[in-house]
Amino acid sequence: MRGPDRGSFPLTQKRRGLLATITVGMPVYRGAEQISAGLRCLQEQTFRDFEVIISVDGNDEATAEACRPFLSDNRFRMVVQHEHLDWYGNLNWLLRQPMGEFFVIVSTTTRPRLTSSKC
Repeated sequence: MRGPDRGSFPLTQKRRGLLATITVGMPVYRGAEQISAGLRCLQEQTFRDFEVIISVDGNDEATAEACRPFLSDNRFRMVVQHEHLDWYGNLNWLLRQPMGEFFVIVSTTTRPRLTSSKC
């Protein structure tokens, strides 16, 4: 099963013509109750040169809705996969996207700390 074509959703976040240094990939399925805390933690990082790509698996509308408030931050992007890819398929989709020098995978229950934060 495949997600959307890479060309159909512009995931490359450019700042000053460059990709962010760190790309945070977040494959998620049925994570509506937990994802807000992890996204908020990322948003509060003191290190700012990163992008977050959220890949919502299987057209999970509740999780997509929980992510939408964070999309006003230009470092956050979301794709809703229309098919159920499973965890590995969703992760592989994320790995095929343009990304920065470093890639970090974060689960919905993780409270990530790229640098100091309030989390």
